[in-house]
Amino acid sequence: MKHLVLALLTGGWLFAAQAESVFVAPVQGSGVDESSLSSITELVRAAVAETEGYELVDNQSSAKIVLTSKALKLGDSYVLSMVKYVDNKKSFGSKLKAANLDDMDTVSGRLVRAVLTEVTAQKDARVSDVTEDEETRGTRRKKAIRQWELSFGPAKPGNLNTEESGTNWKFGYLWGIDDKIDLKFSWEFLSTKEDDDVNFTDIYLGMNYFFSDANNAPYLTADFGYGVATAHEKNNTSLIGSDDDASGFALGFGGGMKFLRVSTVNVGLQLRHVILMSDTEITKKKPYVTSLMLSAYF
Repeated sequence: MKHLVLALLTGGWLFAAQAESVFVAPVQGSGVDESSLSSITELVRAAVAETEGYELVDNQSSAKIVLTSKALKLGDSYVLSMVKYVDNKKSFGSKLKAANLDDMDTVSGRLVRAVLTEVTAQKDARVSDVTEDEETRGTRRKKAIRQWELSFGPAKPGNLNTEESGTNWKFGYLWGIDDKIDLKFSWEFLSTKEDDDVNFTDIYLGMNYFFSDANNAPYLTADFGYGVATAHEKNNTSLIGSDDDASGFALGFGGGMKFLRVSTVNVGLQLRHVILMSDTEITKKKPYVTSLMLSAYF
């Protein structure tokens, strides 16, 4: 029993000897009342006292480490910054934002731990001390501009056993991710005058990349989707469809110009080439369509 007590006393003395003494200076502030500053100071002191390996002292002259803090009020939120001095020399500093004064308990504890161990507070999050500001900050996103698109224009099909040109139609929806990128989801189909059995339609997801954020700007476009096509067969009637058909993935690319981008309603001109990646059943060719379309975005 005597040896156990001696071991405990020795262990306690060694821990005390290894613990670094910390003095917490009163928290200063801008736009924060004295009562709140006093409360934040006590929160910082309590956090130091609860941190393993450190001892809170009331006399600055006897402390190896001094923590100085400043609180800044921004609207309803607060920014707490803290600097660590070791033997009167600046060693490390960091800051953290509290969504409100109630969140200061979590913020002060985490900031004390980060500064004492010299780790940036933003990188030292634990499951138990995620702040309200970090919780809400992760859910905020830039709002994308949303537009419907209606387009039409002349089109020339290929590998569909016809020399006829036609009209291409497009209905789509766009999301303006930023000033240079549009994400789009569209449906296009080809209509011809003479060969009623010729068909090419595709639905796809694509992207427009603009070369500038100007009001009138050129762009490149690329898309990937699924398409269906039927080629013309001689002696067919409008009542009997062609058996020379194909379906599968479709790849599209091209470029264009979009006008009046600063307005809520825009117009554009686009040249697009789309090719079906599957061969037709009889002629064993990959159908494609090249179109020049006038677009309205609203």
